[in-house]
Amino acid sequence: MSWSSSLAKVLFMKTFPWRFWITVALGIGLGPGLGVGAGLGTKFGSVWMGALMGISAAIFCVVGVAYWYRHSMRRRDPSFTFYDADSRCEATFELPVDAADAYQLCLTALNALAGFHATRLDQGGGIIAGMTGGGTFGYWSFGAPGERLLATVEAVSANTSRAKIQSKPGFLLVALDFGKNRQNINNISQHINRELQIQYDQAHIAAEKAEMQRSLSAAKLSALQAQIEPHFLYNTLATAQSLTRSDPVRAEQMIGHLIAFLRTSLPKHDGVDSTLGQELDRVSAYLEIMKVRMGARLQYTVKVADEFRSVRFAPMVLQTLVENAIKHGVEPQPGAGTITINSTLHADRLSVHVGDDGMGISAETAGSGIGLKNVRDQLHLIYGNNAEFTLQHNQEKGMTATITIPLGTNLCA
Repeated sequence: MSWSSSLAKVLFMKTFPWRFWITVALGIGLGPGLGVGAGLGTKFGSVWMGALMGISAAIFCVVGVAYWYRHSMRRRDPSFTFYDADSRCEATFELPVDAADAYQLCLTALNALAGFHATRLDQGGGIIAGMTGGGTFGYWSFGAPGERLLATVEAVSANTSRAKIQSKPGFLLVALDFGKNRQNINNISQHINRELQIQYDQAHIAAEKAEMQRSLSAAKLSALQAQIEPHFLYNTLATAQSLTRSDPVRAEQMIGHLIAFLRTSLPKHDGVDSTLGQELDRVSAYLEIMKVRMGARLQYTVKVADEFRSVRFAPMVLQTLVENAIKHGVEPQPGAGTITINSTLHADRLSVHVGDDGMGISAETAGSGIGLKNVRDQLHLIYGNNAEFTLQHNQEKGMTATITIPLGTNLCA
């Protein structure tokens, strides 16, 4: 590096603000040029000739100093051009956010500039105007105290916006900049890009966590769905085996109900969604099996309108409630018992009731069993806080369990 370039780097880049040195550069060009012109005019005795030659010499010196300065600046930034010496620099950004978020991004980026203070904030009109604070020593001579910045934001679509940023001297008689306004635009652009990257990273992490939570919920639900009571399966097969000798027709019916029950009970590989109709089919198959085993001691009725069979419904919860009603209500009591399944609609909320006229659950143990805990867990996994589960004693005897879900609400899983 030559001594002149080293001197320019130290003086021009490390000491005083750019516009002070631009004024000096013009002075270096104009001073000798006018001096040469005055001397030539005296020698040739022509004021006009002296003035013309002086102006020509001044222009030559100014251009020479300008190009020397550009050469020095390019040692610091190879992309520097005279376009960067314009008194105004602007840039337009397409931002993948709505207008309100784009406005906040621009405001944050402008506030990050040294000494920036806003002079006008109009979020409704998408306008931000303000001034920077200038350099360490201020802008001397014909220089400016800072740059005027203007940002305008407009919506392109619901999730896309366009922002235009302008930077220009607040007051400058010598309208050369040599990079300061471009530096402002670059700083704003880098700040916006960093903020967008941070937002993207945060959204990506949140999406990954949500996907992991959905996968975990599906795995938990599949595990709960796979919890078929082994004793029920063994007892059913043993009963069917016994009936093959005494009543082959009933044995065949029982095996058919068991196949239907298993087909709807095993976990699905394509998801965990189910419908109320599928759950009623599973429960009906289960109750038919239990009727064969318990005989006349068990009766059941299902009264659910066909229009509700396509409603998305949590898998296995009806099965658990029916098992509970038989185990705690019908089986312990002498004589026959009836399981009733029906539904009611209130506004946009569907309630499914599973009742029995048996012994019922005591107040001390109501709702504390593993089966009912699984019901609550499944409802929470699938519906979040959008579902309700209640247990209440019937007026005469027995219990009724009620699940209430909002129609049209998407499942959480």
